[in-house]
Amino acid sequence: SEALTLNGNVTRFRVADNQVHDVNNIGIDFIGGEGTCPDPEQDVARDGVCVGNRVWNARSIYGGGYAAGIYVDGGRNIVVERNVVTECDLGIEIGAENAGVIASRVIVRNNLIYANDKGGIIFGGFNGRVGRVMDCQFLNNTCFKNDTFSDGNGELAIQFAEGNIVRNNIFYCGPQNRLLTSHTDITNNVLDYNLWYSERGERRATYFWDGNLFSGLDRFLEASGQGTHSVFSDPQFAASDQNDFHLKADSPAINGGDPEFQVDVGETDFDGEIRISDDRIDFGADEVSSF
Repeated sequence: SEALTLNGNVTRFRVADNQVHDVNNIGIDFIGGEGTCPDPEQDVARDGVCVGNRVWNARSIYGGGYAAGIYVDGGRNIVVERNVVTECDLGIEIGAENAGVIASRVIVRNNLIYANDKGGIIFGGFNGRVGRVMDCQFLNNTCFKNDTFSDGNGELAIQFAEGNIVRNNIFYCGPQNRLLTSHTDITNNVLDYNLWYSERGERRATYFWDGNLFSGLDRFLEASGQGTHSVFSDPQFAASDQNDFHLKADSPAINGGDPEFQVDVGETDFDGEIRISDDRIDFGADEVSSF
């Protein structure tokens, strides 16, 4: 099933610097709520870090093919940072498959997620009868041309989820032209200070929200009531055709993030460099140093 699994009463872990590839389902998985441990409070992978891993070609051979490269399934208090996920069914997914289970306080930050088959970042329970995702944060990730199969999820997909934050990310869609897909049973999720881009132009970029499809960032923001600090602009990657997602010196992503954003102690950008330079954070996983 999963190639590398932490399930049940596992705590204070560090999954770091692995290469997981060419597997027939999920790459790395952190699970809670399956009854592995008889104490429900301890039946969850928690209080750990998933950092610096590279996952590719993780694809499911059953169920329609929805394996994530990195998956938190009901986990709690986990930081997923500075990973690369590419050419999987899905990039990084935070969910909760078991009814009554809540995946919470998971931070997904400073990751590179590109060229995955059916979506980039996905969070939430997959339907109303299973668990939910609450109080998680998705910060400073770079998502580039995911949903290569045009499955309809786009770069960011939100399912049954409540009280989550999506901030300071870059979402750059490919020919499928879908940047965001969200379901109707979502509550108090905040999307702001993100950079969105489609090569086909702003008016053709689509966002599916609360049962309606919107073309253009301004129409989506007006209809959704989400924050007005997001922008539509080419992030100017150094060489995206060579999977180099560093920012050029004239990139509009530089100093574009939330001016009030505070990084955690020890947090760095994708390269392990200072996360905030020049007093304001950049969009995406790369921080351009002013020094």
